[in-house]
Amino acid sequence: MFDVRTQPRIAVALAEGTVLTVQGPAAIPKKVHIENLDQANTLSYKFQYSDDNVSWTDVSPTTTLAPLGDVHIDLTAHIFHRLRAAGDLDIAVECGARVAFTGTISFLSI
Repeated sequence: MFDVRTQPRIAVALAEGTVLTVQGPAAIPKKVHIENLDQANTLSYKFQYSDDNVSWTDVSPTTTLAPLGDVHIDLTAHIFHRLRAAGDLDIAVECGARVAFTGTISFLSI
């Protein structure tokens, strides 16, 4: 069973910024669903992780999400994660974790 939090519309600026932060036990898997709500523009995004909330490492290189596309990502093995995005458009983000999750999920509009 998962505790799910949804932000149905986040304004993403043209320049890259943080739109989601997740802090919680490294052993508990976190699932993220991103939906590009724009009909014409591509979203650029990447996830980063940290174990101290100071030094951040890219999970993978910047990836693009086509107009009206969506993607599911599993986050594991680290205490802190953040989603960095750019594209001057709106996205919807859903983040879930097991009910035993005792951390925080924060949505930010950049």
